[in-house]
Amino acid sequence: MVPVLSLWLPIILSAVAVFLLSSVIHMLFGYHHNDYGTLPDEAGVMDVLRPFNLPPGNYAMPHPRDTKDMNSPEYKAKYAKGPVGFLTVLPGGSMAMGKELVQWFCYTLVVGIFAAYIAGRALGPALTTSRRSASPAPPPSLATRSRSGRTPSGTRSTGRRRSSRLSMP
Repeated sequence: MVPVLSLWLPIILSAVAVFLLSSVIHMLFGYHHNDYGTLPDEAGVMDVLRPFNLPPGNYAMPHPRDTKDMNSPEYKAKYAKGPVGFLTVLPGGSMAMGKELVQWFCYTLVVGIFAAYIAGRALGPALTTSRRSASPAPPPSLATRSRSGRTPSGTRSTGRRRSSRLSMP
């Protein structure tokens, strides 16, 4: 397993790359340009809605009070008469998108963190040199004995190193 914190640089670089590429793609190809149509008398509709002083939010028309109201003849008549629509009201003033762009960048960071976590769990640490990958497994040592005290070769080990010196009586 690779710790997520050790992948901080790829996470940040991928978030920056996704942010920049998505911005360029949206501007270059004009995504969402045709999502909304223009009202025939946009200024007149805005003048009619302005006195209501609608707070920012999403509105539906006609809007039923509950599911029972949807089956009432009055609601069905309103729906049939039309217009039927949804209205999103935003606050007036500047058209700054700084807050939304910061949120989008933070979202790409969070997605990068989750992707790094999953990749770190699934792939594990990579070998950094070809020498490591070509080297054989280390020989068994006294530290690799089982609970019974036996080494992988089957001999019993005391855990002490044997001295190569001969003791004289």
